[in-house]
Amino acid sequence: MTIKAIKLEGASMFPLFKDKDVVFVSEVRSQMSDIRYKKGDCVVYNFEGKKLLHRVTGIENDGAWISDDAGIIEPHFVKWEDIEGKVLSKNPFVSGIPGMLYSKIRKIYAQFRSFLKTQ
Repeated sequence: MTIKAIKLEGASMFPLFKDKDVVFVSEVRSQMSDIRYKKGDCVVYNFEGKKLLHRVTGIENDGAWISDDAGIIEPHFVKWEDIEGKVLSKNPFVSGIPGMLYSKIRKIYAQFRSFLKTQ
């Protein structure tokens, strides 16, 4: 397993990850990658020429559905070969079931705040 540091740009995963944070990512490269990732995992991936960090929301044989926690970015499909790796953290909201729950609550909160601004 290879581990690398990546400096983040952007705030679509705020407050869990902030602009300019540095995260450690474990590279997972194999044909069985779909087994190594699970819903709720935060991953770094290549999309339209950029390195992004978002959350796995669904798994298919040839890739994963990815979305942000703020509900800003539409869910999109990323092939396994474009996923750099899984974010390593002691924070329980970075992966698995706690991560999915956090993401759902965060999106509801963002919608509520947006609703309040229109009132």
